[in-house]
Parts: sequence; C-alpha cells; structure tokens
Amino acid sequence: MKAEYFLTRPQGEKLLSALQIMQEIGIDYMVEHGMQDSLIEKGILAPIPTKK
Repeated sequence: MKAEYFLTRPQGEKLLSALQIMQEIGIDYMVEHGMQDSLIEKGILAPIPTKK
C-alpha cells in the first residue's frame, strides 16, 4: 500500500514544525531514560567518544 501526501502553505509548514517538536521531545525523553544506544544505532545521535 502506498499513500501520497501533499502539504500546502502555511498549514504544511506548521505540521512539519509540530512533527519536529514531537521528535525532539521523544529524543530528549529517550536520552533522559538511558535509551541513547537505540538512537545511536539509528544514527540519530553520535556516539560519545571515550577518553583513553
């Protein structure tokens, strides 16, 4: 199944802004709850270098 969506201005831009905010909230939640490994695996966060 394939669906196509077309976003118009200004509603489409507002929708994209809302999605970005929701993603940021989700990422912050995951980091605060120790789930950053999953985000690193997906390439959303960069690995934290360790000092030698």
